[in-house]
Amino acid sequence: MKPKPTKEQYEFFKSVYDEHRDRIKALESRAQLYFTIQSLYFGFVVLKLSDIYGAHDGAKLPGFFAIFQVVVALFLAFALTCTLFAVRIQRYETASDLRDTLQEIVQGSTNEQFYGRRIVDYMVAAETISDVNLRAAKSLRIACWLTILAVATHLVFVMCSASIWEAQNAPFLGNVILNICLAAAVAFLIASENRK
Repeated sequence: MKPKPTKEQYEFFKSVYDEHRDRIKALESRAQLYFTIQSLYFGFVVLKLSDIYGAHDGAKLPGFFAIFQVVVALFLAFALTCTLFAVRIQRYETASDLRDTLQEIVQGSTNEQFYGRRIVDYMVAAETISDVNLRAAKSLRIACWLTILAVATHLVFVMCSASIWEAQNAPFLGNVILNICLAAAVAFLIASENRK
Protein backbone atom coordinates (compact mmCIF):
# COMPACT_ATOMS: atom_id res chain seq x y z
CA MET A 1 0.00 0.00 0.00
CA LYS A 2 1.38 3.36 -1.04
CA PRO A 3 1.68 5.98 1.76
CA LYS A 4 -0.69 8.89 1.38
CA PRO A 5 0.53 12.50 1.59
CA THR A 6 -0.41 14.21 4.81
CA LYS A 7 -1.11 17.78 5.76
CA GLU A 8 2.11 17.79 7.83
CA GLN A 9 4.15 16.83 4.76
CA TYR A 10 2.40 19.56 2.81
CA GLU A 11 3.24 22.11 5.53
CA PHE A 12 6.89 21.05 5.48
CA PHE A 13 7.25 21.62 1.73
CA LYS A 14 5.34 24.88 2.01
CA SER A 15 7.76 26.07 4.72
CA VAL A 16 10.76 25.21 2.49
CA TYR A 17 9.18 27.22 -0.31
CA ASP A 18 8.52 30.13 2.06
CA GLU A 19 12.17 30.09 3.20
CA HIS A 20 13.31 30.49 -0.40
CA ARG A 21 10.84 33.34 -0.92
CA ASP A 22 12.22 35.06 2.20
CA ARG A 23 15.74 34.63 0.81
CA ILE A 24 14.66 36.51 -2.32
CA LYS A 25 13.64 39.47 -0.15
CA ALA A 26 16.93 39.39 1.76
CA LEU A 27 18.96 39.30 -1.47
CA GLU A 28 16.94 42.17 -2.92
CA SER A 29 17.54 44.21 0.22
CA ARG A 30 21.28 43.52 0.07
CA ALA A 31 21.35 44.43 -3.62
CA GLN A 32 19.62 47.74 -2.91
CA LEU A 33 22.23 48.55 -0.26
CA TYR A 34 25.07 47.60 -2.60
CA PHE A 35 23.60 49.64 -5.43
CA THR A 36 23.24 52.70 -3.21
CA ILE A 37 26.79 52.43 -1.87
CA GLN A 38 28.30 51.69 -5.26
CA SER A 39 26.49 54.45 -7.14
CA LEU A 40 27.31 57.07 -4.49
CA TYR A 41 30.92 55.92 -4.38
CA PHE A 42 31.11 55.90 -8.18
CA GLY A 43 29.83 59.48 -8.26
CA PHE A 44 32.36 60.47 -5.61
CA VAL A 45 35.20 58.81 -7.50
CA VAL A 46 34.29 60.46 -10.77
CA LEU A 47 33.91 63.92 -9.23
CA LYS A 48 36.36 63.97 -6.34
CA LEU A 49 39.32 62.19 -7.87
CA SER A 50 39.11 64.48 -10.86
CA ASP A 51 39.19 67.42 -8.45
CA ILE A 52 42.20 66.02 -6.62
CA TYR A 53 44.01 65.30 -9.85
CA GLY A 54 43.30 68.71 -11.38
CA ALA A 55 43.23 70.96 -8.30
CA HIS A 56 46.93 70.92 -7.62
CA ASP A 57 48.41 72.88 -10.49
CA GLY A 58 51.80 72.92 -8.86
CA ALA A 59 51.78 69.18 -8.31
CA LYS A 60 52.98 67.23 -11.28
CA LEU A 61 51.37 63.82 -11.05
CA PRO A 62 52.67 61.03 -13.25
CA GLY A 63 50.35 59.90 -16.02
CA PHE A 64 49.83 56.47 -14.51
CA PHE A 65 47.73 58.09 -11.76
CA ALA A 66 45.05 58.63 -14.37
CA ILE A 67 45.04 54.86 -14.75
CA PHE A 68 44.15 54.53 -11.05
CA GLN A 69 41.07 56.67 -11.63
CA VAL A 70 40.02 54.61 -14.61
CA VAL A 71 40.61 51.31 -12.77
CA VAL A 72 38.58 52.43 -9.74
CA ALA A 73 35.77 53.61 -12.01
CA LEU A 74 35.85 50.35 -13.97
CA PHE A 75 35.76 48.20 -10.83
CA LEU A 76 32.76 50.19 -9.62
CA ALA A 77 31.05 50.05 -13.02
CA PHE A 78 31.45 46.26 -13.11
CA ALA A 79 30.26 46.04 -9.50
CA LEU A 80 27.16 48.06 -10.38
CA THR A 81 26.57 45.78 -13.36
CA CYS A 82 26.80 42.67 -11.17
CA THR A 83 24.42 44.22 -8.65
CA LEU A 84 21.91 45.04 -11.37
CA PHE A 85 22.34 41.54 -12.77
CA ALA A 86 21.46 40.11 -9.34
CA VAL A 87 18.18 42.03 -9.13
CA ARG A 88 17.06 41.76 -12.72
CA ILE A 89 13.58 40.45 -13.30
CA GLN A 90 13.77 36.68 -13.32
CA ARG A 91 11.38 33.87 -13.91
CA TYR A 92 10.12 32.51 -10.62
CA GLU A 93 8.06 29.39 -10.23
CA THR A 94 4.77 29.92 -8.43
CA ALA A 95 3.68 27.32 -5.94
CA SER A 96 0.43 26.49 -7.71
CA ASP A 97 -1.90 27.68 -10.40
CA LEU A 98 -5.11 28.77 -8.71
CA ARG A 99 -7.28 27.89 -11.71
CA ASP A 100 -5.90 24.34 -11.85
CA THR A 101 -6.30 23.99 -8.10
CA LEU A 102 -9.90 25.15 -8.29
CA GLN A 103 -10.55 22.68 -11.14
CA GLU A 104 -9.17 19.87 -8.97
CA ILE A 105 -11.46 20.80 -6.10
CA VAL A 106 -14.50 21.08 -8.39
CA GLN A 107 -13.70 17.69 -9.94
CA GLY A 108 -13.78 16.16 -6.47
CA SER A 109 -10.16 15.33 -5.69
CA THR A 110 -9.50 13.83 -2.29
CA ASN A 111 -7.43 15.53 0.38
CA GLU A 112 -4.59 13.07 -0.27
CA GLN A 113 -4.59 13.89 -3.99
CA PHE A 114 -4.75 17.61 -3.26
CA TYR A 115 -1.85 17.48 -0.78
CA GLY A 116 0.17 15.22 -3.05
CA ARG A 117 -0.11 17.63 -5.99
CA ARG A 118 0.63 20.67 -3.83
CA ILE A 119 3.69 18.97 -2.37
CA VAL A 120 5.03 18.45 -5.89
CA ASP A 121 4.17 22.05 -6.81
CA TYR A 122 6.02 23.42 -3.78
CA MET A 123 9.01 21.16 -4.38
CA VAL A 124 9.39 22.26 -8.03
CA ALA A 125 8.87 25.94 -7.15
CA ALA A 126 11.39 25.78 -4.27
CA GLU A 127 14.03 24.21 -6.54
CA THR A 128 13.53 26.88 -9.21
CA ILE A 129 13.67 29.74 -6.70
CA SER A 130 16.73 28.18 -5.08
CA ASP A 131 18.58 28.24 -8.43
CA VAL A 132 17.59 31.87 -9.00
CA ASN A 133 18.72 32.79 -5.47
CA LEU A 134 22.09 31.10 -5.96
CA ARG A 135 22.74 33.07 -9.15
CA ALA A 136 21.76 36.33 -7.45
CA ALA A 137 23.95 35.57 -4.42
CA LYS A 138 26.94 34.82 -6.68
CA SER A 139 26.43 38.10 -8.54
CA LEU A 140 26.26 40.02 -5.28
CA ARG A 141 29.41 38.33 -4.00
CA ILE A 142 31.26 39.33 -7.18
CA ALA A 143 29.88 42.87 -6.82
CA CYS A 144 31.14 42.96 -3.22
CA TRP A 145 34.66 41.89 -4.21
CA LEU A 146 34.76 44.35 -7.10
CA THR A 147 33.76 47.13 -4.71
CA ILE A 148 36.48 46.08 -2.28
CA LEU A 149 39.00 46.08 -5.15
CA ALA A 150 37.84 49.58 -6.09
CA VAL A 151 38.33 50.74 -2.51
CA ALA A 152 41.81 49.17 -2.36
CA THR A 153 42.79 50.78 -5.65
CA HIS A 154 41.40 54.08 -4.44
CA LEU A 155 43.49 53.86 -1.28
CA VAL A 156 46.62 53.05 -3.29
CA PHE A 157 45.90 56.10 -5.47
CA VAL A 158 45.44 58.33 -2.44
CA MET A 159 48.60 57.07 -0.72
CA CYS A 160 50.75 57.38 -3.86
CA SER A 161 49.42 60.82 -4.73
CA ALA A 162 49.82 61.93 -1.11
CA SER A 163 53.52 61.15 -1.15
CA ILE A 164 53.98 63.07 -4.41
CA TRP A 165 51.93 66.05 -3.24
CA GLU A 166 53.73 66.10 0.08
CA ALA A 167 57.08 66.13 -1.71
CA GLN A 168 55.89 69.10 -3.76
CA ASN A 169 54.37 70.92 -0.74
CA ALA A 170 50.87 70.91 -2.21
CA PRO A 171 47.91 71.29 0.20
CA PHE A 172 46.18 67.95 0.20
CA LEU A 173 45.69 66.66 3.76
CA GLY A 174 41.94 67.36 3.87
CA ASN A 175 41.35 65.53 0.61
CA VAL A 176 43.47 62.58 1.68
CA ILE A 177 41.64 62.23 4.99
CA LEU A 178 38.27 62.53 3.25
CA ASN A 179 39.23 59.88 0.69
CA ILE A 180 40.54 57.47 3.30
CA CYS A 181 37.45 57.90 5.50
CA LEU A 182 35.11 57.35 2.56
CA ALA A 183 37.00 54.30 1.32
CA ALA A 184 37.10 52.81 4.83
CA ALA A 185 33.37 53.44 5.32
CA VAL A 186 32.47 51.77 2.02
CA ALA A 187 34.72 48.80 2.76
CA PHE A 188 33.22 48.44 6.24
CA LEU A 189 29.63 48.60 4.98
CA ILE A 190 30.20 46.07 2.22
CA ALA A 191 32.17 43.69 4.45
CA SER A 192 29.67 43.86 7.31
CA GLU A 193 26.73 43.34 4.98
CA ASN A 194 28.49 40.43 3.28
CA ARG A 195 28.79 38.55 6.58
CA LYS A 196 24.99 38.36 6.99
